[in-house]
Amino acid sequence: EEIRTSPGALRVIPKPVTKFDELTEVKAKAAEETYEAGIQALLKNTREDAKRAYYLFNEANTFSPGYREAIEMIEQARFNATLKVVVQPSLISYRDWNFEPIVFGYNSNMFVKFYTPQQAEELNLEKVDHYIKVIVNGYQEGRAVITKKTESFSDSVKTGEKTVKGVKTPIYTKVTATLTTYTKKITGRGSINLTITDAGNRAEIKNEDIVADDTWSASWGTYSGDARALSESDQRLCQRKESYPERYHIENRVRKELDNRLSNELKYFYNKY
Repeated sequence: EEIRTSPGALRVIPKPVTKFDELTEVKAKAAEETYEAGIQALLKNTREDAKRAYYLFNEANTFSPGYREAIEMIEQARFNATLKVVVQPSLISYRDWNFEPIVFGYNSNMFVKFYTPQQAEELNLEKVDHYIKVIVNGYQEGRAVITKKTESFSDSVKTGEKTVKGVKTPIYTKVTATLTTYTKKITGRGSINLTITDAGNRAEIKNEDIVADDTWSASWGTYSGDARALSESDQRLCQRKESYPERYHIENRVRKELDNRLSNELKYFYNKY
């Protein structure tokens, strides 16, 4: 087709050969071959062979869309290849912390699927591979820690002018100030436990505490002396007053970080399946 649209190519190859009929025939044979290979892989009844069957059926359907029961076999192969994980509800929680959206939001591996116990029962799953549970260990917020630092500053500032022999000359005066900077910090720490159990032998595959910290801080200042000796940023600092974090601010940031760390743990663990 490219040759037909190129005058230069047509001069070299004046009669390009089309193979559309042959291609159609070969695709039909390829669909048959990959479909049969998918059937044989599926009959081996292992997760890895079911994965291979899934890709083979997809390939057969690409060669010849709708070939035999390719669509149905794709879904069957994927189901057989899928690691089925039941998420057990946590009986102990902290406030409204809920990590189920993170667990059920896992989508890094198409061959891993999470179910609620109700879904597993409704679907009458013949085989469950893993049980997973996330428990909130707790959250603690420390008391505010205030530190201070005192510094001295001096500068020369223009305070007027004088005329000497008809020439105006600026007059500078030395000014000094003492700045005290206060910094308040409050740290919160939250912890959850991730447990993954083999459904066959009930052995714990993974039992790990996931911890996250977050620190809120704020600064303000006071001074004595002449404010003109201070920089603009230090003057703005002295305009601030002691402040406090919004209610649940640190806790919410800790929970968000726990969300991220739990998500990463699930990806790291289940991406190998």
